[in-house]
Amino acid sequence: MWAQMITRITDYSDGQIDLTTLVADLRGLAVEADPHDPELQDDFYNRWSRLDALNELRTEAWAPAGSFREVDLDHELQAFQAWLRDLLEQEPGEHG
Repeated sequence: MWAQMITRITDYSDGQIDLTTLVADLRGLAVEADPHDPELQDDFYNRWSRLDALNELRTEAWAPAGSFREVDLDHELQAFQAWLRDLLEQEPGEHG
């Protein structure tokens, strides 16, 4: 599931899916992964919530004009991918 998250981020970067779909897919994959480690769950949701918040700034009518910045999204996506790669490099079973 974690590797599929990287694929979905790439799909977004390639224009194959929109940000709303990406955010939903990442959460769905995390639910499917069913990590038992509370720290891993917290790490995921802390990172995911930043993407979700940026998506809301981009799509919601209540968001102030100019509050969404593409550079912020790019930064968060790069950080999320780096975290996923680090996670995948750990010993199997550590992030189950």
